[in-house]
Amino acid sequence: YQQKIEAVAAERDVMLADLAVESAKLETVRAKMDVKLNRVRTDVVGVKAAFEQELKKRRLLAEEERQELLGRIEDVRSDMTNKIIAQQESMETQKSAYIDQQDAAIVKSEEECRQAWSELATLKQTLNDTNKEKSRMEGTVADKAALIESYENDRTSFRKSVRLSFKVAREKIGSKAKRVIGKDD
Repeated sequence: YQQKIEAVAAERDVMLADLAVESAKLETVRAKMDVKLNRVRTDVVGVKAAFEQELKKRRLLAEEERQELLGRIEDVRSDMTNKIIAQQESMETQKSAYIDQQDAAIVKSEEECRQAWSELATLKQTLNDTNKEKSRMEGTVADKAALIESYENDRTSFRKSVRLSFKVAREKIGSKAKRVIGKDD
């Protein structure tokens, strides 16, 4: 009987140790994922802000250059009609090249933004997978806690059964002893 109690107690201790290990693992994973999630959030905000700032700056620069070009055209127009035509063609070529260059830069910036969003989606998927693993681990921990509870109940029931058996045996021995003592008189 004592060996069974010790075995149940040892099993309970092992399960509690396993529960503590699983809980520590779960906490470690959660802490790592919190750090990664915060870093991703910060990175996304930074990338988005940088992209919008760069886009705004380039648009402003393009507008300023366009205004400057228009000012030059007005100055040249006042000087000579022939030079105006030549200058307009030159300016249109430069403008077109600049716009093409700016369009290429904008396309590149948009691609970088898409890539950042793709990385964010990957990190979100990793977070979701981690949360699923966390839920699975919590289920395992709950199952082991229920098993420990079951062992505790079995142990309590066993103790009650043994006490009852001892009580009945004591009563039987006592009654037989009284009969034997009563016959000797």
